Amino acid sequence: MRLPRAAVVHLSRDGQEPQSERANSIEERIRAHVVLCWLALLLIRIIETTTDETWTTIRRELDRLHLGTFTGPTGLFRQVTTLTKPQTDLLAKLGIPTPKQIIALEPAPR
Repeated sequence: MRLPRAAVVHLSRDGQEPQSERANSIEERIRAHVVLCWLALLLIRIIETTTDETWTTIRRELDRLHLGTFTGPTGLFRQVTTLTKPQTDLLAKLGIPTPKQIIALEPAPR
């Protein structure tokens, strides 16, 4: 007796997951990747049109913004680099509030 093609389930090499489920999983991951890439491109385009700047310029300016963590015998603090005029302008055009200079201040435990 021969089984119908739809009833046959092949196991993967490790014998753990049927190949049909693995194929579905790969297809879902590919679709998710494509959707995420599309959303990223859409977000970049919205940012470009809102600021009237190219993505290269925007990224270059915002890449200069850093958060430093400093620890010592008296405790820990986190500080953001001082914003430049172009960074402040970009954040204002996007409606993003400027970050505080000191993000965290934690005294050392006694």
